[in-house]
Amino acid sequence: MNIALLSFLTSTGKSFLGFVVTILRTPSGQEKWCTFFYDSPKIRLGLRVDNLTDENYYAGYYFVAKQNPRGYAFNISWKM
Repeated sequence: MNIALLSFLTSTGKSFLGFVVTILRTPSGQEKWCTFFYDSPKIRLGLRVDNLTDENYYAGYYFVAKQNPRGYAFNISWKM
């Protein structure tokens, strides 16, 4: 099993903008996740994409099950 992380981060004063791509290589194939975020002193926005390439993959030892297709998660956080 191999894990690769590709990341990018840029700063504009007190704010940060970046993304991280995670690639998990297993014998059954590759799974890819991606996270984009914007972080400032007052607010943080984030978007996560699971199964980035929307490939079919299976997991299990005794019973093999098809895993979820592409999924999205978005979050907003306010800082006090």
